[in-house]
Amino acid sequence: MAMNSAGPDRPSRSSCPLIALGLALPFVIVALIPVYHKGDLMAYARWADCLQAFGPRTYLECAAYRPESPLGYPSVGLWLSGGAVQAMRLLSENVLGRTLDAPTTDTLVRFYLASFAALDFLLLAWLARLLRYGRPLLAAFLLMLLPWMVVGGVLWGQLDGASLAGVLLAFIALWQAWQAVGQRRLRPAWLWLLLAGLMLAILLLLKQLNTFALPFFLFLLALALWSFWRELGGRGLAAALAALLLAAAFFRLLDSRFALPPEAWGSTFWHGWQVSPHGDVISGNGFNLWILLGRDMWSSSREPFTTLRLGPWSQDLTPYHTGMALYGLLLILLFVAAFIAVRPLLARGELARLTDDQRAALLAWLALLLGLTQLGFNVLLTGTHERYLFLGYPFLILSTVWFARRGHLGMGLAAFTVVAAILNGVFVLGAMQPLPGILFVVYSNAFQASLHMILLAALLAAWLRISRQFARDRSTGVPPG
Repeated sequence: MAMNSAGPDRPSRSSCPLIALGLALPFVIVALIPVYHKGDLMAYARWADCLQAFGPRTYLECAAYRPESPLGYPSVGLWLSGGAVQAMRLLSENVLGRTLDAPTTDTLVRFYLASFAALDFLLLAWLARLLRYGRPLLAAFLLMLLPWMVVGGVLWGQLDGASLAGVLLAFIALWQAWQAVGQRRLRPAWLWLLLAGLMLAILLLLKQLNTFALPFFLFLLALALWSFWRELGGRGLAAALAALLLAAAFFRLLDSRFALPPEAWGSTFWHGWQVSPHGDVISGNGFNLWILLGRDMWSSSREPFTTLRLGPWSQDLTPYHTGMALYGLLLILLFVAAFIAVRPLLARGELARLTDDQRAALLAWLALLLGLTQLGFNVLLTGTHERYLFLGYPFLILSTVWFARRGHLGMGLAAFTVVAAILNGVFVLGAMQPLPGILFVVYSNAFQASLHMILLAALLAAWLRISRQFARDRSTGVPPG
C-alpha cells in the first residue's frame, strides 16, 4: 500500500480511472461470480412477504407467518433488507407490469448490496487520505481486492457492507469533530458530531453485531465531548449535548416504527438480541478460543468446561460467562491504556499543536484500537459466525501497515495481518461452497481460532507498546510521525 512522507495525494483527473474502477469493482464481481449465500437472500424475501402482509405489525406476526426465517434485524436492518426487496417488487409490478421471480430478485438484491461495497471503497480512500497514505485511492482499491472484502462484503449477500460504511463514516465524522473543536471551530465540529451521532443510531439499528463497535465509539465520543467543554466552554458543551440529543431522538424515531411484543420493551434493537441469542452456542461456524475445547460447535456454551476449587468454595466455568469476563477485561485494559496515552492531549490547546504527521499517527493508533475491539470479541466470545471479523480488518490492515512503514512495528506483523485477512476470506468462502481439498487447513475452525489468537496477542502487544510511546511523549501526546 503506497505511502510517502510528503502526505496524501489530492484527487485529480488522473485519479478518475481508479475511482471509476473501484466503484465498478463490486458490480463486476457480482456479475461474474454467481456465488452467494442463498439462505440469507431467501430470508430477506420472506421478510418482504411479512412487510407486505403486516406492515407495522411485522415483528408481531412474522414469526408465525415465516417461521423458517426468524426476524432478527432491528428496524433499519429490516428496511434495508426485506424493505428493499419489497420496494423492488412494487417497482417491478407498478412500472414494468410483471412479478419478479426468485432468481431475478436475488440478482437485483446482490447488485443493490454491491452499492454499499462501492461506498466502502470511497470511505476507505477517505480514511487512507486522513492517514496520509501517499496514494489513498490505490490503498483502498487494494483492500477491495482482498478475499476478506470480495467474499464478506460483496459475494455473501448480507448487510455487512452497509455496516462497514456506517462504521467508517461514524469514525471519520467523530475524528473530524474532535479535530475541528481542537481548532475552536464550533459550527463544523457540531455538524460533524451530529453526523457521527446519526450514523451511530443507524448502525445500532442495522445489525446487533455493530454493538461491539460501541465501546470504541463511546471512548472517542468522550474525548470529543471533553474537548468541546475544554476548548469552547459551556457553549461548546451545550452544543455537543444538543447534537447528541438529536441523535438520540433520531434513534428512538427509527426504533419505534413497529408494534412489538411486551418483552421487547418497545425497541426493535432489544428485540433483535432476544430473537438471535447467538452466544448460547460455542460457535455458529465461526472461530473463537472455545472451539479449541473440541466440543461440537453447535453445543451449549453454558456447559462448564472446568471447576475452580478453593477449599469449600467452587465455581463452574462456562465458555459463555468466561468469554464475557475475558472480553470485559480486554476492554478495560484497552481503554485504560488508551486514556493514559491520550491524556496529554486533553489539556487546553494541546490538540491544535499536533503536526499533520502526528495527527495521522493518532488516527492510526485509534484505528488499531477499533480493530482490536473487533478482533477481541471474535476470539473471546461464544456464538461467533464466520463473517464477524469483517468490520475489524480494514482498520487492522490500514493501521498496521501505517505503523510498519513508520517503523513503530515490524513489517512482518503487518504482513501477517494481511495474510490473516486473506485466509479469513477463504474461510468465509468455504462456508458458501466446497473448497479444494488442499485448503482443508484454512477451512478448519480450529486453525482460524489459533491464527486469530496469535494475531490478537501480537497486535495487542504492539498497540500497548505504541501507547506507551504516546504516554511518554508529554509534549505532544503522540510519537513523531
